[in-house]
Amino acid sequence: MNMTLPYIVISVGSLLILGMLAYATLKSGRPTRVTPLSGLAFACVFAGILLGEERLIGYGLIAVGVVLALVDIWHKSRGPVG
Repeated sequence: MNMTLPYIVISVGSLLILGMLAYATLKSGRPTRVTPLSGLAFACVFAGILLGEERLIGYGLIAVGVVLALVDIWHKSRGPVG
């Protein structure tokens, strides 16, 4: 079996899921802003994907990005302080 077919299916599926989440967020009327921490997490994951040839650096950046995203989610879940 050709290995490109599973990658295409996974890519299309994840794009559909992201589209549904974006539609649900826009429909609810609750716009969310990108925080600096989530932007940094996205940049780390993106850099990890780009540097995927060097496995230690690539996986390390992806791991740092995921941890930063989890910290951002935790901060957002605590609600506004004050």
